[in-house]
Amino acid sequence: MEAIGWIPIIPEGSLLFDVLKYLLHFLMFIICKGINYNTCDIFFHVSASGLKPEALHPEKSEVADTIFFKPDEIDFSDFAFQSTVKAVKDSLDSH
Repeated sequence: MEAIGWIPIIPEGSLLFDVLKYLLHFLMFIICKGINYNTCDIFFHVSASGLKPEALHPEKSEVADTIFFKPDEIDFSDFAFQSTVKAVKDSLDSH
């Protein structure tokens, strides 16, 4: 199983990565309802042999929901940020 953009996920048992490759990062400065937010999105390509999506459990305080897609099922118009679109497309292009 491969993941693009690692999020806080806790697998059952220990996890050894076959690949953990830095892709890119974006600094973002957002103003929402008058509040300044400075963030940094960091993207990695992660691969772990034998890891099954059903064995992943999102950290409930960090992740509202997790959905797995095959690359040809991704609708990039649903992404909120162009930085995420670029990271996912770059990762898919490299495979």
